[in-house]
Amino acid sequence: MLIRKVDAYKNDLSRVIVYFEDKSYITVSVERARELNLKAGDEVDATLMQELSDSSRESAAKACAARIIGRSSMSCATLLKKLRDKGIDEISAQAALDWLCGLGIMDDTAYAKTLVAHYRTRGFGNRRILEEMRKRGITREVADTVLDDCDMNEEITEYILKKIRGAELDDKLKARITNALLRRGHSYDEIKRAFNRTENGGNGF
Repeated sequence: MLIRKVDAYKNDLSRVIVYFEDKSYITVSVERARELNLKAGDEVDATLMQELSDSSRESAAKACAARIIGRSSMSCATLLKKLRDKGIDEISAQAALDWLCGLGIMDDTAYAKTLVAHYRTRGFGNRRILEEMRKRGITREVADTVLDDCDMNEEITEYILKKIRGAELDDKLKARITNALLRRGHSYDEIKRAFNRTENGGNGF
């Protein structure tokens, strides 16, 4: 099939549009077009057409992936799901993800660390943070690695002192504080140690 013309893609300078004599067209990356030296008047055989088609799907997947992550940060698993939801095939979606990982843009460990920092400021414990990371497609292996460095002792102690405010720490108040901390995802052991560190906590429970 004969190439009629090759034009820039107005909404994406990383791609070009290749128009054919039968009025069909295909988009490919600028780099690929240069590699193949595509230009008006060239004849495209079936093998090259298949290569262009594959390259077009991959190029479109990369452009779509870039738009998606441009709106918000996310895990690799979430990005793949969003690409599949948009009808992008598995191979092209994975190629787009690999491309972004290679650029250092997609990094589940870095993303997980931002989640930990965010939820720590909200007073969440490791169990709650772990659940939030799971919802966002972070693997347990990555989550455990990041949480290994997450010490919430200071935050728990500060929370207890704030709730006590000089009041007598009776069983009722201690139970209310404990339940609140448990709902935030802290463990009994963490809470017990925190009570032991507070002046009114005595020897804990």
